[in-house]
Amino acid sequence: MKRRWSPGATAEAHAVKRQRTLHSIRRRFDLTSALADELWLLIFSFMDAQDLCHVEAVSKGFRRVATDNELWKELFLRTFGRLRGGRSQFTFTKRPLVSLPAHLHTTSVSSAVDWKSLYIIGNNWRRGRSVIRQLELAPKDGTPKPLVLFLGQQGLVLTSGDLSFSPSIAVSSSDTEMHLFSGGQIIVPIRISSLSLNQLGQSVGDAHSSILLAAFYSTDTKLHHLSIFEISTGIHSSREVHIMSPRTPRRPITCSAFHSNLLLSLSEGFQLDIYLTPTGKPSDMMLMRTLTSYSSFLPSSLTLSRPSTSLHRILLSYTVPLYPAHWSVACTQFQLDSRGETVDSKTLRVFPYGWKDILDDTEDDFPLQGGRFLNISAVQSDGKWMVVVPQAETFVELYRLRTNSISFVRVLSGPTAPICAVAIADGRVVAVALDGSIWIYDLERSWTIELRNKALGAELDATRICFDERRIAITTPSHVQVISFD
Repeated sequence: MKRRWSPGATAEAHAVKRQRTLHSIRRRFDLTSALADELWLLIFSFMDAQDLCHVEAVSKGFRRVATDNELWKELFLRTFGRLRGGRSQFTFTKRPLVSLPAHLHTTSVSSAVDWKSLYIIGNNWRRGRSVIRQLELAPKDGTPKPLVLFLGQQGLVLTSGDLSFSPSIAVSSSDTEMHLFSGGQIIVPIRISSLSLNQLGQSVGDAHSSILLAAFYSTDTKLHHLSIFEISTGIHSSREVHIMSPRTPRRPITCSAFHSNLLLSLSEGFQLDIYLTPTGKPSDMMLMRTLTSYSSFLPSSLTLSRPSTSLHRILLSYTVPLYPAHWSVACTQFQLDSRGETVDSKTLRVFPYGWKDILDDTEDDFPLQGGRFLNISAVQSDGKWMVVVPQAETFVELYRLRTNSISFVRVLSGPTAPICAVAIADGRVVAVALDGSIWIYDLERSWTIELRNKALGAELDATRICFDERRIAITTPSHVQVISFD
């Protein structure tokens, strides 16, 4: 016998809870779940960066797919070709590669890099989108030239260049700032004439590692001493690990370079000092060799790289005189082993030595388009390209450094005022004109952009430029401007 409903119950209370109809088994599909994520990645790979940013606002699923790191990596490499800075340089060795066990999981380099942020930075460089931050200085005399270096992604190394009995080096980041003082015996006013960071320490991304900083202290006429500082990566602590005074008098240092256990310095008298640490400890650094030249003159630039673990490559670019009243450029390349001995050396000139039949010359043999100047204000090189700025001119001449020659490429034009400073690094040129305009040339992608900057003032005859893949620093006697593209 079936049980009857209670008297107070209604039909709605005992209705069927799940209706088994054809309409009830239909699922609701949205646009995200209509296709697999792999298919959406394939579709999004045909979009540009602007469309990808618009797609992110459609839904959470589209946002997850549109922010995929590999998707932005492919877009970055298709647009810009490669990474800038030290991350694009790899050291190859002949050691055999052995695969890791299966239980060890490794993180690839591509997954550790935020490719979307790098694309935004590269696009800001190409379009000139930047943020300017100005640091005021108070010089004590009328002719100081402040020095500035970039430490990592947020760090900044700055010194004013004033004569002082205790010159300091300011090391700062977004939330930390400290000052470095040398412990050497100072009885006359000195200034810091050159700074260089160890390039090997900057390429290592360990949070517990340290970076070495070399500082050359000079008077107005000679080098006083060299100090090596060790700075923690997080800019939380520092210490002076080595002090060295020259045994023989030397002119003030104009430029220097530091890589792994090799330190180079070039003086105003065109003496190239080679310092080496045989044991790998900075406290054991010693002067190994001194090279000099009587036919090379300033301005010059110094580039130090490490193509292999046992070789260092030194590229020295400088000016040479041309009879009767002109100047040209040349470069000398050295290859040193781990003990500081010269493995190979050669010198390349735009204008070769000796006699030449001018009735039978061609454009390829004799550079009639460039290479001869009444005066040269700047020479810079990054190991692959070399730029020359004639004095009081509004253009920059570009040269390609090849294995056995220096070839003229083209003229980088655009500024309407004379160029007062130039810098080159990793296929990118930054030039500053007297009217405050900043010109950026990409040598690999062949584009040019102008940044109007009227806040630099009329003191640009003492300007220095330093830049990396994220920032540009322009220094004058009264202030330092940091232009950020991130």
